[in-house]
Amino acid sequence: MGGPHLTIPCTLSKNGYGVQLHALADSGANGFIFIDTTCAIDVAKHLNIKAQKLPMAIAVKGYDGASQNAITHVLRLRLTVNGRKFHNIPLLILNLGSHDCILGRKWLEMFNILVDARGQRLRWPPDLPPSNSVLKELVTPRSSLRP
Repeated sequence: MGGPHLTIPCTLSKNGYGVQLHALADSGANGFIFIDTTCAIDVAKHLNIKAQKLPMAIAVKGYDGASQNAITHVLRLRLTVNGRKFHNIPLLILNLGSHDCILGRKWLEMFNILVDARGQRLRWPPDLPPSNSVLKELVTPRSSLRP
């Protein structure tokens, strides 16, 4: 993972229910958003949804350049980061090891978000203020989903 990165709290939600977890914002991860396989299973069970099979598998190389298992499934959820809501976001399911979720370079680029490693925060563009929402979500911490 070559670029700046930091860990930030976020929520994955659907139909008024959510799971709060931590994501690694990593400008060196060459992809959109990845979710760890175990985390994806726990989140899908909690939100009562199923992963969708991709039309074709996506080949993956790890941070060390070694090939990993291909990505075959995706979860589509609302992602909330720093009060900003992103709807129907595809999270590619992959074994990530020590991270629940990785917000990759393509997601950061799409929304023009900068990783401020020194300030330990994301720098948001002025045209992407926090979302106003009257809907309340029932949010569960990721840690409480594991037995």
